[in-house]
Amino acid sequence: MTDEEMLRALHSVGFAAFVAHFDIFDGPLSNADATARLQERTGWAATGCRTRVTRARAVLDAGRKADAYDLIARSEKASEAARARARALLALA
Repeated sequence: MTDEEMLRALHSVGFAAFVAHFDIFDGPLSNADATARLQERTGWAATGCRTRVTRARAVLDAGRKADAYDLIARSEKASEAARARARALLALA
């Protein structure tokens, strides 16, 4: 996965959503179960949740988790809360 592909995937997920729901994306749940859990947690439409799960997992499967957290932590467009969460997750990655 190139940097451009990762950025596109993260935009599909949403920077704040990627760090707020990392436990769902990076967990052992199947895609269908992760989609259902994300929908229960957020109230978002099933299609949006499915897109977020598959795009977030594509970043993780490509081994780009730390790169994604770093990008979000440095993003001027992400909220301060999302940047702080990304920095905390980066320290654990």
